[in-house]
Amino acid sequence: MSTLGRPSTFKEEYCDIAIDFMSKGFSQTALAGHLSISKDTLFEWIRLHPSFADANNIAKPKRVEALERTLLTTESSAVVNSRKFALLNADAKEWRCEAQLRVGNIEDETLKIETIERVFVGVNEANDSDS
Repeated sequence: MSTLGRPSTFKEEYCDIAIDFMSKGFSQTALAGHLSISKDTLFEWIRLHPSFADANNIAKPKRVEALERTLLTTESSAVVNSRKFALLNADAKEWRCEAQLRVGNIEDETLKIETIERVFVGVNEANDSDS
């Protein structure tokens, strides 16, 4: 019986590699590069191999943990900004950037906008504002 396509190059050891690699803050795209595979192959492995899907579900929060740790422990504004951007992409449900508009007085039926600023909202701030 013939099968179409190439055989999978998946190895169970990739589960531990994924967790270890992403726990350093690396993305799924970087993991694919580290394993010398395409992103499509990475997502196919997640779909086809339950152990790899489980490893991915562990690795993604570990990535966020690594990014948050460096965000909270650095004094470098460049590192802070890069971690903010990475967190926006790593976990959009918990980390987001919102525009806040401050409106001044309405004069002659004209709305006067005082400021518009982008505000980085982390999980705690997001939950506090929802209550």
